[in-house]
Amino acid sequence: MLTVELSGEIKMAHPDKNVTIIHGGKLPTSSIYPEHFREKTIGMLKKYGVEIILNEHVDLSKMDGKTVHLSSGKIMNADVVVLSVIFCIN
Repeated sequence: MLTVELSGEIKMAHPDKNVTIIHGGKLPTSSIYPEHFREKTIGMLKKYGVEIILNEHVDLSKMDGKTVHLSSGKIMNADVVVLSVIFCIN
């Protein structure tokens, strides 16, 4: 949820900046939230101009703080990269 909140705050404070969330699943945020809530979250973020890329993973071995390499081969440039990872312990 931190990624969603942070991206929304950045976009509202700096509407001229491009803000992108890259998420490895089919919906952002944790699956502990109901699917309808997660879908509504996407709609709200897109309404404010946040780009959302789903079902993609960032290649952490190639991160340099300014370039993001995705699992699809796409490369994105960025002014700032905020890495938000959740680890679950079984």
